Amino acid sequence: MTYLKVLENLETLDAPEKLFGWMFSIARQRYFAWHRKHGRRLEYISYDDSIQRQELHEEASLTAYRVSQQQAEEDELLEIVSGAIDKLPDLDRKVIRGAESGMSYREIACELGLTEAAVKHRLHRARRKVRELVDGMEED
Repeated sequence: MTYLKVLENLETLDAPEKLFGWMFSIARQRYFAWHRKHGRRLEYISYDDSIQRQELHEEASLTAYRVSQQQAEEDELLEIVSGAIDKLPDLDRKVIRGAESGMSYREIACELGLTEAAVKHRLHRARRKVRELVDGMEED
């Protein structure tokens, strides 16, 4: 549509060397007219503000990327730890899963038919074994 408007008004162009600026002016006027017609509010920002917005956008994108990378690393580590826990003997696995879920030593002991001291001992041993398994997996 801008091109047609240029053709319609070509005879009004005084200086042919200013054609591109003139075309830009027509396009700009049509752009603003369209926004006025359709009730869209235009936001005018300075060049400095646009640069600052761009920098903020780039910083936010970089932060989002870093967070997603960190989340991926945490998910991978969680998967490794979960795999290591699955390799534990059944009773040790139940003790460590109970502790992970927030159960007290007493609750775990009652559920598994152990003493609290046995739960503490098994939990300590299970955590040490998981650490060893994870360290072994990371070296591979």
